[in-house]
Order: sequence, then C-alpha cells, then structure tokens
Amino acid sequence: MPSAPILWRKLQTTQRLNPVREMDIYNLSNDVAGLFRQRLQSQILTAAKRFSKAATRSLDALSGSHIYKDVKSAGGRHAALVTELFRNAHFISNSGSLDTATLHCKLMASLSSDKTLVFELGWGQAKRDAGQLRTLGANADIAEILAIARLIATFKAIEFLTGRKVKLRIITGGQRFRLALFIRPEMDSAYNKKREEIARWLSPEAEIEFDTIQSYWSNEEIKARLEADENPIITHPMTEEDFRFALFAIDWYGVLGQGSAHDMYLPSSLTEALKTQSYSLKTDFLRSVIALTANPTIDLSMINSPFPRELLHATSNWFSEVARNSADLYIRLGHITLRNPRESGHSDQPVLLTVIEKPERPDIPCFQLLGRRYGKTLPQHLTGSLGAGENILFDSLYLIEAATALFCIPELSDAPLGVTSLFKTDVIHKLLHLHLFDDVELS
Repeated sequence: MPSAPILWRKLQTTQRLNPVREMDIYNLSNDVAGLFRQRLQSQILTAAKRFSKAATRSLDALSGSHIYKDVKSAGGRHAALVTELFRNAHFISNSGSLDTATLHCKLMASLSSDKTLVFELGWGQAKRDAGQLRTLGANADIAEILAIARLIATFKAIEFLTGRKVKLRIITGGQRFRLALFIRPEMDSAYNKKREEIARWLSPEAEIEFDTIQSYWSNEEIKARLEADENPIITHPMTEEDFRFALFAIDWYGVLGQGSAHDMYLPSSLTEALKTQSYSLKTDFLRSVIALTANPTIDLSMINSPFPRELLHATSNWFSEVARNSADLYIRLGHITLRNPRESGHSDQPVLLTVIEKPERPDIPCFQLLGRRYGKTLPQHLTGSLGAGENILFDSLYLIEAATALFCIPELSDAPLGVTSLFKTDVIHKLLHLHLFDDVELS
C-alpha cells in the first residue's frame, strides 16, 4: 500500500502544528491553458515516438535469443515489441521482474483478432486531503494531468509499434474500497469525471474510458463475498504502514458526517457539535486529530479548534481504531475483488495493468504514474508545487513549506491545480516550459 512516511515522521517530530495557510490565487487565462496543452501534446508525441524506437532497439538487440516465441510472425513480433516497451524502467516499476513469457502470450492472444487492442489499468480513488495535510482537496489536479499525459504517451507508442488502435480502460477504486475507506460516491464520481475531462483535453482522439469495479462486482456482491469470508487467510498481515495509509486515506469528512464507522460511534455531543461547524473548522479539527494520532504531545495552540484537547485525544483514539479496522478490511477487499477479465461485464479481454505491484502476478506491468523519480507514489496522494527549480515537485501539502499561492486554469478545472512560491508571471513561464519527461532520456 502507498503511505505517507515522511509526513508521518514530520508530524512526530514537530513541536507545533501549523494552521491551514492563507494563499493568493492565480487564475491563469485560456490562452495560457492552450499553450500549456500544446506544450504537453508536443512532449507526448515526441516521447511516444522515442519509446517505440527504444522498444524496437531493445528487441533487435535480443536477436537470436529464445526469450520470445514466434517473433518472425507479425503478431509475435508486435507482442514482443509491446512487452519490451513494458520492460522500460522509466515508467514500469516491476520491469526487471516482469514475467515476459506470460505477458507476451497474452499480448499475442489480444493481437490475434482485428479488434482494438484493449488495456485495463486499476488506478485509485479520489484525493483525500486529511485536513489539508496532504492535498488541496478531493479534485484531480496537475498530478493527474501529468500522470494521464504519461499514460497517453505510452499507449501512443503501442499504436506506433503495432499499427493497431489501442484503448485504455481505467478501473477506479473508490467503490471497490468504499467499505474500508468510506469514500462518498459523489466525491468519487466527480474525481473520475475530472480525470476523464483531463484525458479528453490532452488527447481528444485517444480512446480512454473510466469505469468502476462494478463492471466486475456489484456493491451487493462485494458485501456478500465479505460475509462469506468469515475466516480470511491474509497473506499480507497488517503493518504500521498499512495503518498510516488508512489513516490518511479515509474520507474523514464523510465519516464525521455520518458519525460512525465499522459500527463504532463518535460521542453524540461531538457529532452534534460538528454539524454546526463550518468546513474550515472541520478541516482544522481533522488536522488536529490526525496530528495528535502521530504525536500526542504536539502543541495545537495555533489551530482554531472549538474543542478541548481531551476531546481531541479521545477522537484520536477513535480514529486509530477505525483506521486499524479499515486497513484490515482494505487488505481483505483487495484479495476478494480481483480483476479477472473472464468475469468482467465487458465483452473484450483486456491486458491487465496496475499502479501497485502485485508479487503474485508478475505478468501485470506496474505503472509509475509520476515517473521514475517518484517511484510508487500515486497522484491522488500528492500536491504539485511550482518553485524555482527546473521542474514541478510533488509532495504532501504540509511539507511544501514555501508555497504562497494557488494556481488555477478555470478552463481546465474549477479547483486549484497546485501551489507555488513564484509570482504569477513566473508560474506562467514555468508551465509553458515544463518538462513532462524530465526523468526520461529521449535522445
């Protein structure tokens, strides 16, 4: 599971918790948005061509070896080329341990008909800001823009390598893990819709669709499988990392709204008091409780909280118990709601992809959505920051201490795309000179 170890350690060692920062807002024009899109589209096309050339060179270097079968046939060669593409460590984290033989066979089967080549990627739920410790809110932002751009470049490269039309289906996880993370359906839907709009904005011709786990399992089926799984054999015991993941990933705003989780109830006095509080005070409240969970001695005097410290500590204990139950349930749900194309409601047989490595499935390539530099971190857990350095940085919002403003492109999003320490004119210049593939050698 992804986690926030650096943020956790920061909270553990910080003496005083800083409140949510007041920042300026830079609204960038449609002209800037258009130039920014042209910049990204140009880099996407360049990267796709060079990714395909790299895969071709890699396969040609294997000439005479017996790694791939039937490479003299068109289908066998095309499948081998795509497999070599997925052995690129710049965007595939398990490239070195990939089961190339199994993947090659699956690709050959998919290429055996004249239908569109379909890939299916399991990728994430809406952002959860954890009291704005992690992100600016629940909306897709510049982290998702760059992740989707990298995906488009990869699948354009596959089209170049095979001469075939390629379709990417993204299976979102909000409904799959709703029972563990309490993600509100409306928040999940808005996030998925925003990612779909980003994909169309970047590449109108790219065939990318967003679907949910319900194309495999309905909510009722997931509940039934959980009930039938009375004695689960968990091959991955819950760790403190899993606990931290759940603590930061739960949709706590939704939990506070309903006043309960896992059949455990908040004190009624707290539930009633929260109903009358503004969203900003709820954010401060969440910020305080999560910080106390990491560091019970932290000074909260700078936080505008209407609740006594004793109640915050009691709530922190409750949060901890909920998070441990959620982490355990998240692991169980992952085991009982696997994607098996034969059980999908779709008529095609997609080649499966993932964003979290699955040791038991080495034939499934694992995407590094933000590139090699950010490894296994995922866009939905991070905030993008534009600073004086050469490129955009991604981190938990609380750790981006120099940020003084939010930047927005109204044409693209009704929410901030990230934070910055630059002046508005410098933000524009930075976006228009952004290097999407700064971690990839494209020569």
